[in-house]
Amino acid sequence: MTLAELRALCRLSLADTTDWPNATVDAWIIAGIRLYSAHFPRHLRAAVELVTETVAYVLPGGYEIQALLSVECPAGESPRRFCRLVAEDSAEFASGGDYYALRGASVTGLVAQVGQFVMARMPEAGDTCYVEYLAGHTLPVVGVDATVVTVPAHHIEAITSFVEFCALHELEADEASALDATTIALSQLGQEARRAWLRYKEVMDRLLWLTPGPATAQGPIVWGDMGL
Repeated sequence: MTLAELRALCRLSLADTTDWPNATVDAWIIAGIRLYSAHFPRHLRAAVELVTETVAYVLPGGYEIQALLSVECPAGESPRRFCRLVAEDSAEFASGGDYYALRGASVTGLVAQVGQFVMARMPEAGDTCYVEYLAGHTLPVVGVDATVVTVPAHHIEAITSFVEFCALHELEADEASALDATTIALSQLGQEARRAWLRYKEVMDRLLWLTPGPATAQGPIVWGDMGL
């Protein structure tokens, strides 16, 4: 599904399609994908070319990485060889075996640098390792209609319900700021916004319950003070 197709789908649930310009709907879609990604990240795999005399490599996914699942090194062997995560100052790491450690992000001057994974064993020339990790879904650029949305088709309801909540919440805010706003209209909009937010939470909780894998392992979503 492209951004244009998803936007059109979202408009089906909006009260008045002429009230919301494309840029506004796109911004809500982007916010919905970002929130969705926190609970249903993408499972990705990257090939990292190793360099002789270099043990530290930038984590794939940059700042969007959520978790590192495995490091297979060297890649392509049978049976596959996986490195085990240990602390960089541990005896296992110092042994130079099949281990790796993580280094956090750092700031050098005004330049921020993403985290790294560090190999305990010095790689050989031509080696490649496969890194599997979790990261956020692609965030489309406002107005770029051809952008492919990476949220699975059977989870699109999570984005459309979030957009519906955003529209109703904005209507409520606009009504509250109007000088001639009536208490009845404002109360009704508030109820509709809360109903939309509850529906969004129900959709997300249902998807989390139905989805096997890393997302389910995180347990129920803790909503806290988000939304209404």
